[in-house]
Amino acid sequence: MAEIIKEDQSTAVSNGQKTLGEILREMFDPYDMVGVKNITNLSLDIPYLPSKNEKVVSNKITKRVYGREELSEDGMSVIPGKRETLRIGPDENATISGEFAYVAIPFIINIQLQLDDRKKAIKGDTGLNTQVLMERNARVKELLAQVYLGFPKSMHKD
Repeated sequence: MAEIIKEDQSTAVSNGQKTLGEILREMFDPYDMVGVKNITNLSLDIPYLPSKNEKVVSNKITKRVYGREELSEDGMSVIPGKRETLRIGPDENATISGEFAYVAIPFIINIQLQLDDRKKAIKGDTGLNTQVLMERNARVKELLAQVYLGFPKSMHKD
């Protein structure tokens, strides 16, 4: 039976750890141009909905975002969204907006982590414990250094 597991971000914050999203927002702004590299051995299609293509309508009760792929009024067809897709081959670089990099960098890192986990599963190394989680956090930082190619805030603001 499927279940929804909610991650408790408060434990990461209370231990002084930051999420990957928080780290990225400290490294660059949404309007910066950022270099990224596909460090995997796969060609990737990374979907993204730029904020310029979104229209948000909200009231006190609900919030609706237009621009994403959605069903027609009669529910019988799909209206294509205004998303963009970055197609990036193995070991290729791309220069993208910071707001896109907030999506692309975790996407690439998560794909590489899955590939790493697949190799471990083949070797019979399974299970989750504190040591595995600490190694995974270190691996995320290592991958971030490989995926993020530059343009830190310090280069732009002086």
